[in-house]
Amino acid sequence: MIKVPFNTITYSGAEIDNMRDAANRGQLSGGGYYSKLCSAFIKDKLSAEAVFLITSCSHALELAASLLNLQPNDEVIIPSYNFVTGASSFVAKGAKIVWADSREDHPNVDIKALDELLTPRTKALVIVHYGGVDAGGAGIRKWCDEHGIVLIEDAAHGYGASDINGKPLGSFGHMSTFSFHDSKNITCGEGGALVINDENLVERAAILYDKGTNRSNFQRGEVSYYEWIDLGASYTLSELNASFLWAQLQAEPSWTKQRKSAWQFYSDQLSGHSLFDVVANEQLNHNAHNFCVRVKNPTHLNICLEYLKNEGIQALTHYRCLHKSAYVAKTSTIHLLPNCEQWENMLIRLPIHNGINNEQLMAVVNALRNFTC
Repeated sequence: MIKVPFNTITYSGAEIDNMRDAANRGQLSGGGYYSKLCSAFIKDKLSAEAVFLITSCSHALELAASLLNLQPNDEVIIPSYNFVTGASSFVAKGAKIVWADSREDHPNVDIKALDELLTPRTKALVIVHYGGVDAGGAGIRKWCDEHGIVLIEDAAHGYGASDINGKPLGSFGHMSTFSFHDSKNITCGEGGALVINDENLVERAAILYDKGTNRSNFQRGEVSYYEWIDLGASYTLSELNASFLWAQLQAEPSWTKQRKSAWQFYSDQLSGHSLFDVVANEQLNHNAHNFCVRVKNPTHLNICLEYLKNEGIQALTHYRCLHKSAYVAKTSTIHLLPNCEQWENMLIRLPIHNGINNEQLMAVVNALRNFTC
């Protein structure tokens, strides 16, 4: 039996050499040679105003929430089909969450339903580019600008993906966040980035990023000493992580090409199954972060997962709807969001990673072709 893991870490071959070089350079804390390389590379790729390498995407979201300068009763619209820190980062800063439903045909947010969620208290909208698929960046940014609210892109899945016109995910929002966790297409173990696309946010972002101090001004010789001037935290990614990430950033284009080839193979081979549908992706500029099928009958979900497990294939569901969580139930009324609830009960993610080979892909395809209930 061929074992097919859900995900594996892929190495370019330069990671260890980079880490050794970082150690020899004598700076292991953040902000060194490799941190500057990575930040500049991402900044150029996205044509951003600034990029801050951060310890995780969750911390990047927390920093983005701080930059909103939330006041009592300010509302933030957030998709319910989401990782927990996609919401808790904003709750921790005082936001009232307004839950958004998914599309019926994709886990991304239903942008057609956003108008009815908007109120005079709306401060920001967070969109999640689920699976590296554009959630409607250009159109959503225009909508936010028209209504005077801040757009934050949660592009945890999205590095290396673009919209239908080739504009990179992470370049639409006033702010955007990325994850470099080892479950993502490229990794440094634990890490992330906050991207600032609004020049008016750069100065305060630098202060909050540096523990609430004006240390960056001091380093540029603009002040004679640095001091505590705002409520920040310690967000800086270590130089060792950055050196590892630099190797991964260089390899990403070829890995994304391989992943998209695997994604397309799955799609071609599995379309038309009687018990599930392929979650289609009409946008060719995705990064194949994941490949999903939706069982037609929710009672088949756990049966299919157990069947695949017995076949040596690690397949997984994904998020539990945040609006139904135990934490939310303590403080607010649970509303019905039918689309994201069906994704919770019907979605299966199949193995896909940079190193997946043809034998593994065929094993998954054959197992699912033979799946019956």
